[in-house]
Amino acid sequence: MIRHSRYRQRGEAAWRAGIQHELQFWDEYVRNQGGKWNEEYKRRMDPNLPLQPRPAALLPAGKRARILDVGAGPLRISAKCTTANASI
Repeated sequence: MIRHSRYRQRGEAAWRAGIQHELQFWDEYVRNQGGKWNEEYKRRMDPNLPLQPRPAALLPAGKRARILDVGAGPLRISAKCTTANASI
């Protein structure tokens, strides 16, 4: 139990140490409309972004699926709109 607690504390410390960098990155990303990643920014901001072909091919045929984009935040790169057989 103690060992697990130490690893968790180290992980949390690393996470906290990276917060400022993460905030700076996303602040600049939005302010500069993606900067050198402008095409990616446009896709992320598109409210009608469809589900990409690769994940769409993994959906079960004839069934409705629910997709959870874990950790994506407000500017996710996956689809933003539901399809006939998937809700995002």
